[in-house]
Amino acid sequence: MPLNLDELGGYAFLCRNLRKAHGTSKSRLPFKATFSAHFLTADLNEMDDLVSQSAKSTVHKFSSCYLRTSTFANTAMLTVRRSALYTAWFRWYSRRAFKKYFDKVRVRGARDLATMNLQTPIIFYLNHSYWWDGFWSQLLTETYFNQNLYIIIEYKQLVRYQFFTRLGAFSIVRENPREAIKTIQYATEKLTEPSPKQNALWIFPQGIIEHVDKRPITFFSGTAKIAEQVLERTPSVYLCSAVTRIDYLEEQKPELFISFHTPRILTKDTFPNPKLLTKEMQAETESHLDDLKHLILSREFESFETLIEGTRSVNRWFDSLKATFGISTDAQS
Repeated sequence: MPLNLDELGGYAFLCRNLRKAHGTSKSRLPFKATFSAHFLTADLNEMDDLVSQSAKSTVHKFSSCYLRTSTFANTAMLTVRRSALYTAWFRWYSRRAFKKYFDKVRVRGARDLATMNLQTPIIFYLNHSYWWDGFWSQLLTETYFNQNLYIIIEYKQLVRYQFFTRLGAFSIVRENPREAIKTIQYATEKLTEPSPKQNALWIFPQGIIEHVDKRPITFFSGTAKIAEQVLERTPSVYLCSAVTRIDYLEEQKPELFISFHTPRILTKDTFPNPKLLTKEMQAETESHLDDLKHLILSREFESFETLIEGTRSVNRWFDSLKATFGISTDAQS
């Protein structure tokens, strides 16, 4: 089966790295290979007498990388198709879901962001530890912020739940560098569009869901690159750390804790290089999560606002029933 142009590029990429591993700069490979997609998945046992073990390992590594990339080679980025009707529906649905599955949703630091300049875009970067991540961005936007919400979601997830594009979501394919660059450019355009509202991007730089206590935290550099490109179009951009943690306390259902740090304002003069900024973001997120965990462990909730009170769980229904019939809840009764 002949290769198309995308496959041909992948084949050339494979060959270059195979020659490097084999220790030769010659254009010929140490075995026969046809321009066929079958080559990329060939049985390497047939090459025992032709290719060194290091070369075999390289074929495995780069053919796997290429095949993962080619899966998304022809995907089109899913862009925002905002809808007031979908937003209203999701407002109702998300509040109902939070009340059903959580005892409380507590928020810290969000009201301190009210003094921001609405003409300056903001990027919220968050830990990615739960299925619920991103669900609450619309809730917080409507409660605390006068913003146009944008959120980046993996293509393979967003293509399954495309209604999120009606709420401000657009896709990214990290396995395909070309598509990832398109997403960065699109995010920059959305953040710098003229609007009476503040443009806000919510992003999870870890890229995958990891345990909330996993250390060290590792971020992709896309967030820093978006900020860098935004500064080519506007004088400044806010960068704000936000973290979440879900814990079971005294009730049957867990509590969701959301904490915001004071936004950092970046300009061209204060912007470090993307690599350094990514490291700084990682360190701040780790410190922010540790502080939030300490507040929860010590039950220091004075600085939190209860945004949502959940429906009564079984233990609360039981206590209410006993109170109705005048049954004491004391241990001695």
